[in-house]
Amino acid sequence: MADVPEFIYHYTSQDAFLSIVNSKILWATDILYLNDSTEFIYAVQLFYDVLQEYKHHEMYDTVKYIYEGLSTNPYGILNASIYVVSFSANGDLLSQWRAYCPVGSGFSVAFHRNTLEQIGEPSKFRLTPCEYDENKQKQLISQLVQNTFQQQDHGTAINFAIEQFFKALRHH
Repeated sequence: MADVPEFIYHYTSQDAFLSIVNSKILWATDILYLNDSTEFIYAVQLFYDVLQEYKHHEMYDTVKYIYEGLSTNPYGILNASIYVVSFSANGDLLSQWRAYCPVGSGFSVAFHRNTLEQIGEPSKFRLTPCEYDENKQKQLISQLVQNTFQQQDHGTAINFAIEQFFKALRHH
């Protein structure tokens, strides 16, 4: 993957570092239980907002079907099991030290991208960069909606839209 650098870094405490080394396991966290799970809720809301921008589009029936399907249970999409591990492209970044490491006892652990991808492939683990620019986020979701218009029927469209949304989320 071209957007992810060859080496990425995981900032962590001394105890967590020792656990990673001794167990050879890197734990992922359910996205809804992160310190800031609002990022996921934000992505879902942005998806709804972008869908609303298509209310006058010629394919509105498809958009309406997707929106209503997702809105039946307003945050039903939030019931998905998504687990994440945070990495940084920078191995020595003050904001990361402050956010993830106790004062004076943290570690920045380097991981080789290809190794992580190979280990994670059986579990469908993917490495993707986070996108923080709202305009680019909206572009990703708009492209998802445009791709959804190519689906043959409403049922296929909603399944496709949800699947693509989760792929786009990885860029959020």
